[in-house]
Amino acid sequence: MMLSEFDMITIFRWVNDNLFIRKKGSTTCMDDVAERAAQLGVLTNKTKYRAFAEEQKFIGFVWNGKHKTVRLPPGKLEQRIEQISVFLVLGRKYSYDDLEILVGRLNHVSYIVPQLKCYLFGLYRMLCNWSNKAATRFLDTDANDDLNMWHKTLCSFRPLRMIPNPVPVDVGWYGDASTSFG
Repeated sequence: MMLSEFDMITIFRWVNDNLFIRKKGSTTCMDDVAERAAQLGVLTNKTKYRAFAEEQKFIGFVWNGKHKTVRLPPGKLEQRIEQISVFLVLGRKYSYDDLEILVGRLNHVSYIVPQLKCYLFGLYRMLCNWSNKAATRFLDTDANDDLNMWHKTLCSFRPLRMIPNPVPVDVGWYGDASTSFG
């Protein structure tokens, strides 16, 4: 309904988090959207939404519509690096709960750095093999290797272009399906 009433391209929804994408040059403003939502009986917390801007926070990430990039909010990248660093201290034991929290946070980050998802398996295996959850343990070798890869990658992380450029690229190749060769 909101798409038909306002000059928007789409609305991304995740549970109670919405990201409204308006058309370039549109005069639609979020105050109008929130007012119409209230008329329809949808309560909108006016302190939680932001005016349309080049960058918007959605599902815990900052999305840049102009440059088509996604990144962690300010300070979050540094927090994740520091949280990993704590686990990389040699000779230190960790609790199940602390490792589980870290793995959950890294799993969330893997949505914007999908190439790191495979470096969660050693951490998940360690959690699965933790027989006494009240006991503390040293990191096993696989978990340590995984965290080192996460640390190395996040230390050099730059915003990623997750949204492909819609302009077709001429790759200089022609194929003919009616023959057995390209």
